[in-house]
Amino acid sequence: MTRLTILCEVLHPPLDEGVRIVAAELAHAFSRRLKVTLLGMRDAEVAGLAVEGVLTDRFFVGSALARSLLAARPEAMLYIPWTSLTPRTLLRVAMLRRRSPGVPIGVLAMQPRGAGWLARLGCRLGKPDRVFATGPTVERQATELEIPITRLEGGVDLDRFRPRGEESMSDLRKRLGLHTSPYLVLHVGHLKPSRGILALKAVQALEGVQALLITSTSTAADADTRRELQESGVRVIDHSLPNVDDFYRAADCYLFPVTSSLDAIELPLSILEAMATNLPIITSRFGGVPELLDGAGPGVAFAAAQEEFPRLVMAFRKDRPRPALRDRVRSLTWDAMSARITEALSGTPEKPLTRDSEIRG
Repeated sequence: MTRLTILCEVLHPPLDEGVRIVAAELAHAFSRRLKVTLLGMRDAEVAGLAVEGVLTDRFFVGSALARSLLAARPEAMLYIPWTSLTPRTLLRVAMLRRRSPGVPIGVLAMQPRGAGWLARLGCRLGKPDRVFATGPTVERQATELEIPITRLEGGVDLDRFRPRGEESMSDLRKRLGLHTSPYLVLHVGHLKPSRGILALKAVQALEGVQALLITSTSTAADADTRRELQESGVRVIDHSLPNVDDFYRAADCYLFPVTSSLDAIELPLSILEAMATNLPIITSRFGGVPELLDGAGPGVAFAAAQEEFPRLVMAFRKDRPRPALRDRVRSLTWDAMSARITEALSGTPEKPLTRDSEIRG
């Protein structure tokens, strides 16, 4: 395969949320080996690649999309839907089949949805050749719909997200405008109460602890929740951060309190990024996280309820675990992820591109 078309409704900046980041990073990885055409809702540029804004209607029936596919002549298509594997997604796949007969179509689904009668009807009209699932619940949904599945893990940029080097923790925190002495607990994600982020308020109440929330700018923030967190002392950063990787290196542990399946992608990128920096992790048993972290050794703790997060933070603060989680994500790069997708859509094994930094760690 030499020509791939990637379709994603939200393939435009700001790239600070799961689906957008996955689509942009994969587009960049694919472009290193294939001729890639990117189609989104609006004209944009992502990773130096042009995005054609032709996904302007609900069911992909527009003539602009048809012209783009005719010009691109894809040998395969990868659809990364904003809404994951919904009945509407399956109807869009059916339309893509009519636009490009015989071209393999894969759907990368990152959040679970139901497999009810509407989804089954969508499959009868034209199901994808393969679903790429990033978690166990999407995998089960695709199985119920009798769609071939490839399970994916990753990706993460190991060059960007890496452990702290020679710079001291004190100097790093000063450079980032952070206090140098508290035990710093980090969470990166949307500012929505349904994500369980009020757990940071209880963590902030602990002596000698500073909770820090870095939230996305592409989704609406809940003003009341922001005010409640800030009034409790939680530091909230709600603007674009090109150096968010520095904040992982500046933290003492990462906290992931999300439990609702619709409030994060099934394998949260922030968990992978924290692992790549060897940051201790306290997390709920969300989506694909337990499979990734069970048996990981010191520096990983699971909270069965929101009330457990403060206790686990204090235990980490006392013991100061030094996990070696980066080794677990060393093979979960964007290049490796793109190679697996290429292999599944073309039937030809692809060897992931290797960077020296991935070997050195």
